[in-house]
Amino acid sequence: KITVHPDYQRLGYGFLLLKELCQKAMHLNCKAIFLEVRSKNHPARNLYIKSGFSEQGIRKKYYQHPEDDAILYTKQMIP
Repeated sequence: KITVHPDYQRLGYGFLLLKELCQKAMHLNCKAIFLEVRSKNHPARNLYIKSGFSEQGIRKKYYQHPEDDAILYTKQMIP
């Protein structure tokens, strides 16, 4: 789970964390990264797309309190 404290959101820290995660994954010879995010979390969804992830599907009613769908993303790790 990757999160940024609300006081520091929209300052580029999420992008840096995700970039570091992808670099570590490549170093470990991972073939792909998979993640899911609440459908209503538009800032995170935009970050994932900006970082090269592509939408792969939806899990209906995956989250509770409040109920929400999960959007599935993947990124192929190409050296």
